[in-house]
Amino acid sequence: MLDFFKKNKKKETVVKEPKTYSPFAAYVFTTNHLIGTGIIALPYTVFAGGALLSVIFLLLVTVISIITMLYLVETESRTQALMNVLGANEGHFVQGETVELDRLLKTNSYDIKKVRNQLLKIQDNQDEPLLTQISNDSDNSNEDSEVHETKPLLNEKDDVPQKNVSKNDVQDMIKKPQFDITRKYEIIDMCKMFLGKKGKVLYFIMLTLFLFGTAWSYGAVFGSSIVTLFPITSITKGDHCDIDGNFSHNCQNNYLLYIFLFSLVVVPISCLDLTEQRVIQIFLCAFRYLALFSIIFTIIVSMAKKDNPYVDHKASIAPGSGLLKWGGVDLIFTTGIFTQCSHHSITIIAEPVDNKRKIRKVITAALTSTFFFYAFVGVLCSLFFGHHTNTVITLNWMNYTGEQKNARAWASIIKYIVIMFPIFDLISIFPLKVVTLGTGMQTFFYPETIGKTDRRSKRIKIAFRLIWSITPLCGAMIIKELPVIIFFVGICGCFIAFIIPAWVQLKSKSISNIVFNKNKTPYSDYSNKPVIIWITMIFGIFSLFCSMVCSIINLVRKYKK
Repeated sequence: MLDFFKKNKKKETVVKEPKTYSPFAAYVFTTNHLIGTGIIALPYTVFAGGALLSVIFLLLVTVISIITMLYLVETESRTQALMNVLGANEGHFVQGETVELDRLLKTNSYDIKKVRNQLLKIQDNQDEPLLTQISNDSDNSNEDSEVHETKPLLNEKDDVPQKNVSKNDVQDMIKKPQFDITRKYEIIDMCKMFLGKKGKVLYFIMLTLFLFGTAWSYGAVFGSSIVTLFPITSITKGDHCDIDGNFSHNCQNNYLLYIFLFSLVVVPISCLDLTEQRVIQIFLCAFRYLALFSIIFTIIVSMAKKDNPYVDHKASIAPGSGLLKWGGVDLIFTTGIFTQCSHHSITIIAEPVDNKRKIRKVITAALTSTFFFYAFVGVLCSLFFGHHTNTVITLNWMNYTGEQKNARAWASIIKYIVIMFPIFDLISIFPLKVVTLGTGMQTFFYPETIGKTDRRSKRIKIAFRLIWSITPLCGAMIIKELPVIIFFVGICGCFIAFIIPAWVQLKSKSISNIVFNKNKTPYSDYSNKPVIIWITMIFGIFSLFCSMVCSIINLVRKYKK
């Protein structure tokens, strides 16, 4: 297999203009990442935990998620400035500059040469985190400026244009650091730079488990939902297929067929880059909002007319609804974190944005809008349906007739828009998760191929995306009930969304202060204060503990039934 990837490696790299998209397209991709299966299950969660308690916790998770996403963007910005000082050029260390930088990168205020050497060691697979190495006393700080043999950051055989670096250029890079992001740095690379090799491995494991489990659950939810909605009678033989129940053998065969058909759609899309998915994702995003508005519109009309089929008397609110239900805290906690976790994709989404100064607004707008949709849809549905709230909320529209005895054409259109929402939603979000997982794997095993357009790099990229799009669906064919997988997904989500972003933010700020005597970037705001970072870190640790406890409670409940 390795020989296959090594073919054509000596061929010239084709230099192409990078494809970009607007901040609006970035907003679309971010919301598509966020509005997945979470919003489908959220109304039942709100009913179980109470409207007020659910909204308060969801708001807290949203605010913390915005802050931690911005931490990752800030860290990427500082990584960019540090790599500029190190003589990086599009992610490669230019060997022709080594001697000059060794002689120039030293000032009276602090030993920049030592910082540079330590950074190169980190890139050369050293295990100790950068901050620890810089803070340690070393006898090498006063060594002369002899020529040192160094390795490129990626691949010493890469065809990289040479560039002369003057003393003034280097001093400008230090005194006036360029924090504007001009290329993509994967989160796994930032973990390696600021947290060391162990930090990189920790993030890699958490990311793999989280995305693999998420993709597995998407496949299972798709197959279960569609076989419940549209069973093929020639296969099911008249058996009733219930998403919340155990499938019969015939229903299971129908389920497997739908998983296979799902793979025929999402696997090819997963092999496309985000810029190539733009049209598909914008269309699916528009359909998603159309379905959500249809859900909101139909419930508001029914509540205004006091025509609720789920109550015996003329009332708008179904019995069983409430504001505070402490018995549902476990569901609120795990679902709330899951619905607003898209941190692992932020650097991939931000890379093609033509105006990166607007990334902060994109993140804030995306998470704020999803919060309002989550809260509005969750509260409305839980109050209207009460005890009849389905775990997959769109199933409540199976018998929608538009307040008429016989459904008219417009009512049937609304009905199918709503019940088809999970299907199109999963088709939209599954490839996005695969792209993130495939890119993470490629960065870990073949970092020299990231951003390349030669045939070998493309083969590696496609191979990883095929592997990580097909294997979760194979898992979904075997197991459709995923309480154990969700247990690991919840734990990994706490690391990815809260703990690791706050951790790399603290470390990158320290390094930036050492090298540049400043840590604020164009993407910094009030959340850059140390007290807020520590509060965020503590919240992440608390979330990790609660997620483990809540997941265990859910597992016990599941197997007691």
